[in-house]
Amino acid sequence: MTLLNLELYQRLFRLVLGVYLMSVGWWGAEGPIWAVSLRVVALYPLLTGLVGWCPAKSLWRQRWDRKQVEWNDGSDPRSPDSKAPGSLEEASEETLEDPPSRAEQREGETQ
Repeated sequence: MTLLNLELYQRLFRLVLGVYLMSVGWWGAEGPIWAVSLRVVALYPLLTGLVGWCPAKSLWRQRWDRKQVEWNDGSDPRSPDSKAPGSLEEASEETLEDPPSRAEQREGETQ
């Protein structure tokens, strides 16, 4: 079992975001409340990016692994012969016909 639950691109994004928020907190914030708030908020993405483990992601059990993606019928959506549920390829010819006009509907009602 690995303790890392963040991909490399997620870690890099969090590091960049944390450094940006920290720098805005030190040099660009208007007033002491915003400065301290930004520095405190910047700690979360900065630390999770450094460590590679996000407690919120672990708590919510979000899985970003694309290998586990399946349609409801169990088929793999990445295979070339896979059809999306409800796709036009699965539709019958009856559903692709034009709907009857109002005149045809009235004729059907009178009969």
